Amino acid sequence: TRSGAVLARTERLGRQRALELFLTTPERPGGLPRRVAPSAPADLCLLDAPLSEVLTDPSSDHVVATIVRGEVIFQSRRDSK
Repeated sequence: TRSGAVLARTERLGRQRALELFLTTPERPGGLPRRVAPSAPADLCLLDAPLSEVLTDPSSDHVVATIVRGEVIFQSRRDSK
């Protein structure tokens, strides 16, 4: 909540598990995670750090690019190093 109160504490998920629920196919929620493979539609979110690090500080600031069905729909304007 805005005040910081936690609701339904026993029903909450960790960050890793919450993310895993978005990695399956829409037709098989909770199934095996999708994989990047040749000729498969690319749905990717590229981050500026390893996932384990980003999950300790989840923020959209870590997103470098977002690709949906092989098309870049977002690319960070940060200077590349």
